[in-house]
Amino acid sequence: MRIALQAKLAWLLIAAFAIGLAYASPAAAAPSFDQIDTRSKVALQELFKAQPKAKEFANRAEAILVIPHYSRGGLIVGGGYGAGALMKGGRIIDHYEVRSGSFGLQAGYMERDQIIMFMTPAALQSFTEGKDWEFGVDASFAVIDTGLGGTISVADLNVPVVVFVNNASGLMGSVALTADQYVRMEPETK
Repeated sequence: MRIALQAKLAWLLIAAFAIGLAYASPAAAAPSFDQIDTRSKVALQELFKAQPKAKEFANRAEAILVIPHYSRGGLIVGGGYGAGALMKGGRIIDHYEVRSGSFGLQAGYMERDQIIMFMTPAALQSFTEGKDWEFGVDASFAVIDTGLGGTISVADLNVPVVVFVNNASGLMGSVALTADQYVRMEPETK
């Protein structure tokens, strides 16, 4: 009986530690807005090279959130972080960071560019006006992974949010409960 209680407490401490890492350390290491802007523009151009049809989506999108170098890792308990730029009409209008936490059967580390295209005004409004926004809870979406030979169909054009995954590197196996939370970054003070 005592061993079961100790095991539960150990799992609770591991989960608290992982969540603390996912939410505390990224803010200290967050790139500057200038770095985010440069990386985001490059990541979007790399997507268009890897998947030329993505340009069609971009031309129809209300806005595009580009999270370059979004990284995730874990061993049973995991976390992730990325920072990116929200673009509308080719201009950067805001900055967001994504923080993730996960628990389950998982091991490894991976990094990728994540490009989120808001295809309808309602989807963009839901994202920008929400305090914190989470996939699976706040949006219906289609995911197209360019690294796995992802193809685009006409049906993909009929969803409010389209997510492209590009330049994936690393290895991560996961069957876990995951939550990705998108939070607006406060403007830098100079």
